[in-house]
Amino acid sequence: MDKFFRNLLKKIYYFFGTLLGHLIVRIIKLIFPKDKIVSNCFWGSIGHLIPETDYLFQKININEKQKIIIFSNSLKNNLIIKKLFKKHFRFFFFNDFLFNFVDKVSVNYPQTFIDPSLSCVISHFNERKNIRKTTYGMIDNFYEYYKNRSNFKSVFVKDKNYSDNLEKFFEINKISKNKKLALIHIKEKEGNAALEPTNLNNYIPSINYLNEQNYKIIFVGRERFPEVFNEFDILNYTNFEHVSLFNDLELVSRSSFVLSYASGFSNLPDVMNIPQVYVGSWHLLLPLFSKTTFFLPTLLNDENGKKMKFSKQVKIFHECDHRELFKLYPNIRFEAPNAEDLLESVKLAINLKHSNEGKLLNKFKKSFPNTPLGVSNISMAEDFLNKNIDRFG
Repeated sequence: MDKFFRNLLKKIYYFFGTLLGHLIVRIIKLIFPKDKIVSNCFWGSIGHLIPETDYLFQKININEKQKIIIFSNSLKNNLIIKKLFKKHFRFFFFNDFLFNFVDKVSVNYPQTFIDPSLSCVISHFNERKNIRKTTYGMIDNFYEYYKNRSNFKSVFVKDKNYSDNLEKFFEINKISKNKKLALIHIKEKEGNAALEPTNLNNYIPSINYLNEQNYKIIFVGRERFPEVFNEFDILNYTNFEHVSLFNDLELVSRSSFVLSYASGFSNLPDVMNIPQVYVGSWHLLLPLFSKTTFFLPTLLNDENGKKMKFSKQVKIFHECDHRELFKLYPNIRFEAPNAEDLLESVKLAINLKHSNEGKLLNKFKKSFPNTPLGVSNISMAEDFLNKNIDRFG
């Protein structure tokens, strides 16, 4: 009986929540017929929140008569977006219940809602949890976003004042305003674009090089500070009392270089056109966009260790369709960039040499027309591509 009543209450909750969602949308349509509603991209993850906010402002012409009405969940990163761009929002509802049910009914009002989502999710709340975009649908959205970036300036500009309390971090650590900053980011676990945690030993030659070039190195992100980094002159931003997306943006905007590992954090320097090396991602079609980003991917090999063609790796990406690679291909192997690969890309990114004009890079991009990779401006080390020339074709 307890199970019966729980299921009954759940159905009642869904019914009235859905009814309320429809009612809210129809009232908005009646009072603000030109406004657009957004619900599908505000769910807190930096990897989606930054490019999706950027994509949103590409897609809509905001003026006095047309504004955006946001329904978001209660994660604090969404509140930061609200504060940064409040003049463009008529309302910004910061409530899990409203977010869930307005988002659920969004598919019934395609002319009222605008979807700047770059994820696989069609609706974040649906009784049929498997309703998702395929990787092809997701890639189509990224393709449009990357194309638009050639014509639209990002809303996350480098010279914007995102936060004032980061000054305390600089004062505590005695960092002068003219000091060159290099940010270093890692991942402790595999997942999504990362097939393995960061190999910290591969970072050491690059850390030594950055120190030689008189950079102040700062460890960023939300991962734990690695013990091996105690051997170097590296500041730990992650234990700063005011760590937040506000200060992430401010810190990135002040930096001269970023080393980021297969994570959403890499979007911050990319949208601000700050030199970075984006290392470790096996998602070849999603290399980020900016010319100042040097893409250094992880590449797949077959079960015998033979190098896999780039085209086969892309095919497997689509076959996985958001599922874990090793569940579908338990015997597959991969080849992560080594310390020499990383150091070479770091040197190129800092000096912006041989950026995105290499013959092999152009060949690599042209191998995948009508994809985000094909229209991106990213840079790559020609030596890295030449080392993997057997993967073409």
